[in-house]
Amino acid sequence: MIFSTIFLIILFILSFYIVADPLLKKEVVPHKAHMGNEKVSMETIYTTLNELEFDYLTNKLSKEDYEQMSSQYKNLAAKMMKEEEEKGIQEESVADMTKQVELEIEKEIREQLSKLKQEKRG
Repeated sequence: MIFSTIFLIILFILSFYIVADPLLKKEVVPHKAHMGNEKVSMETIYTTLNELEFDYLTNKLSKEDYEQMSSQYKNLAAKMMKEEEEKGIQEESVADMTKQVELEIEKEIREQLSKLKQEKRG
């Protein structure tokens, strides 16, 4: 009888620990937006920021965790926007250079044609 009572008490304590442990921990589960070195879209970052804000407003995240994670994703978004802007500038630069080369080639072709026409006439 005592053995079964002790067994039930131990079983109750163990069950309570298994159920209560996840609820008592303030462990922050990382959001799904940034996994390793995968390329993340801006839409995913904005969605994650909205999820973070919702989690904070529903008291699932502490203020410190919200501010830290929010800052990380905002910095990531700013970095991506800067990279896209630089890429756009580089593409414009390449397009300008290509156009300039094409104009120089056309000019040279016109000069060669005019020389050939003059040679035929004279």
